Order: sequence, then C-alpha cells, then structure tokens
Amino acid sequence: FAVDAESKDALDVGVYELREANALVEEFMLLANTTVAKRILSHYPQCSLLRRHPPPPSRNFDALKRLAESRGVTLNCDTNKDLSVSLDGAVIADNSYFNTLLRIIATRCMQQAVYFSSGTLPHSDYYHYGLAIPVYTHFTSPIRRYADVVTHRLLAAALGIERLSNDLQRKEGVRRVCERLNFRHRMAQYAQRASVDLHTFLFFRGKSVEEEAYVIKVLTNAFVVLVPRYGIEGSIYLPDSTSPDGFTFDNRNLALTSRSCVIRVFDRVIVQISTDESQVEKQCVNLISVSPRIAAVSPPQQEHYAIKEVEEIRESPKRKTPLWDDDLTSPSASDSGYHAGCSSEAGPEESVPVKRSK
Repeated sequence: FAVDAESKDALDVGVYELREANALVEEFMLLANTTVAKRILSHYPQCSLLRRHPPPPSRNFDALKRLAESRGVTLNCDTNKDLSVSLDGAVIADNSYFNTLLRIIATRCMQQAVYFSSGTLPHSDYYHYGLAIPVYTHFTSPIRRYADVVTHRLLAAALGIERLSNDLQRKEGVRRVCERLNFRHRMAQYAQRASVDLHTFLFFRGKSVEEEAYVIKVLTNAFVVLVPRYGIEGSIYLPDSTSPDGFTFDNRNLALTSRSCVIRVFDRVIVQISTDESQVEKQCVNLISVSPRIAAVSPPQQEHYAIKEVEEIRESPKRKTPLWDDDLTSPSASDSGYHAGCSSEAGPEESVPVKRSK
C-alpha cells in the first residue's frame, strides 16, 4: 500500500515488484542460512533448530496439470526440478500472463514449511522442497523472528562464544519451541492476510474501478478471477443454470458456456471493483464481470465503454524461478493479496522450487 504521509490513508494498492537487487540479497541470505544450518547440525545433531519443506503428494498436482492441459501445456511434476523446468517452458504466445498465473496456482499445491528439532526426524526428512536445499534454517532475521534468535544462540554456543541453555541442549526442549513457532507463524500469516483484506476494502470504499483480470478457476455457479493490478482475488457468481442466461459447466474442458459467451480458465476479462457494505458483519470487496457482460450480475452497460487494451501486462517479478522464503527482503506475490481463496496454507517459502535439485 502507498499511504498519505499525513493522513495515513491508502493512496494506491498493488503487488510489490521484486528487482534484481532483491534477488541478489536473497541469494546471500539463503547461502547464510544454509551455511549456519550445516554448522549447528554438525555441532548439535540432536537439538538443532532447522526448517523443512515436505514434498507435496503427487495428487496435489492433479488439478494443476488439468488446468495446464486445458491450454495445451503439459507439466512434469515428478520432482521439484522437473516442475521448475516445466514451468519455465509453459508459455502461451497470446497470453503473456499465463506463466505467472500457472506459477501462482502451482504455489498453492505446496505444503507448509515447518520448524523442527533435528533429533526428532531422520536425516532424509530434512530436505527443503521449495528451495531444493538438503539442510536449511532461519538465521538472517533475528530482529523479527524468534526462530532466528534461537539459531543465533545455537551458533554462538557452537563457536564457543556463549553457553547454551539446558532446554536447547535437549531435542525435546527444541521440539516444544518449534511447535510454538509453527503455531505462531500460522497465526501471523492469518493476521497479515486479514490486514491486507481490511486495507484493500478501505482503499476501494466509495470507489468503482474497472480493471483487467484473469480467470484462475471455474465452478458450477461461479468463476474466480485474479486482478494483477491490485493483487486481489474474488469470485464472480453466475445466473442460475435454469435461466435463459445461465451457464453450463463443462468439467472436461474446464469451461462455462452460455448462449452468448464461453469462459475458460486463464481467460482475460474486465471486472468492476467496488465494495459491498450491505451487511455490517460481511463488508467486503465485490467483483462484477463487465466483459464478458453477464446478465443479472453485471453493472448496466455504458455506451461509451470500450475494452481498453492494456499496453503492458503487469507481471510478477521478472525472475522465472523465484527464491521465495520468509527471509525475503520484500513481500512476495503470495503475501501481497494473491492468497485470497487459496485452498492451502502455503506461504511465500512454499513457492515453485528453484533449479537446485539434481
């Protein structure tokens, strides 16, 4: 959010753009975290605080594969490297935002990364799937994460700088700390998402904005769109299937068909963004389809309105294989509004894997 310096009111909202400098800092952060993880593990093999990212079950990718295949793209999700390579090649000439959408959806197939005590799991379970790193921890951000403070204490003790407390010398003591950290991390994610939702609502309050969006999911009675300009997501409900303007759901081709139009996943649409304040306890941002115009749910068609071709698609970071983790120096797409409606609890660290795996 861009805010007014005096009133603190939101002036603009959008997705944070990662630059090459961010990527450089991330690489050094990941290297530092990995190096420290190896050092404390060698010194405290039973009580090191580490972070793991379990590989997702293969069934998690079934929906992703179907979505890609609906546009003639085949994804190989056998390993994290196969997935990364497949996503790099998933490009459609007439839809420059297709690859970004596919990566966002792929992120939602991931499991949650968690902290753990090294003595409680076999070494084969230490692997971090999203970062393609065998041993990993959080070390670089002690001013905002307690896990990093614990890691600093372990490293200081390993280097002979200070004595380690009794609790941190036992794997059960570290395990209890990790359980608390994992719980608080999830609560912090929920709080962050609620805060984004609230401030997005306040930004659009009293406004009516038309913007381009992309369909990311079709249902029997609605379709879900993502608005790249503002990083928001929502459902657009359709007329009853029995009405003259109703839609038929085609599960095989992942499409919604009516007498006047066909809506498919990854289609570009124009939506009207406003707020719904009809119920005090359920005030929210409301999305309505403008193009295609859908009877009963679209605003009155304006004679002067014409679809404006967007000169430049506002894509996510140019980097095609983002190294997303909680250590990022800036928010990631998934923590900047792309989370709404997400079926999993995957955060930025659980993003599309990088090309480190062999």
